[in-house]
Amino acid sequence: MASLPIKPTEIRSLHQIGVNDLSDSEQVIGLDGIAVLESKNNKIDELSIQQLKDIFSGKITSWRQLGVVGNKINVYARDNDSGTYDTFRSLVLGKKVKLVASAKRYESNASLSDDVSRDKNGIGFVGLP
Repeated sequence: MASLPIKPTEIRSLHQIGVNDLSDSEQVIGLDGIAVLESKNNKIDELSIQQLKDIFSGKITSWRQLGVVGNKINVYARDNDSGTYDTFRSLVLGKKVKLVASAKRYESNASLSDDVSRDKNGIGFVGLP
């Protein structure tokens, strides 16, 4: 089971071990949502997709730029192998915009969520199965 479609490199790997017909292999059984998380001490109620894009790309770097009290924004993100990151990138960043290099990367939703909750300047995203 996987949380994202099979990649071309994975298809080639399967071909190398003799699996050639994948026509009936992919079955969608559910969809995940994505939640953007911030500290409960942060007093921002709403962010647009454009604001999220600007935050996660590093264009917006301070909570003050969004009209709330706060310092430098600390970005938390899932790692490159995550289906959650792949979906977030597709929906928010797009193909041409890169995640800010200073983002702290995580393999686990739980670890990312815990760290954001302890960081009054943190923002991140997790999957909601």
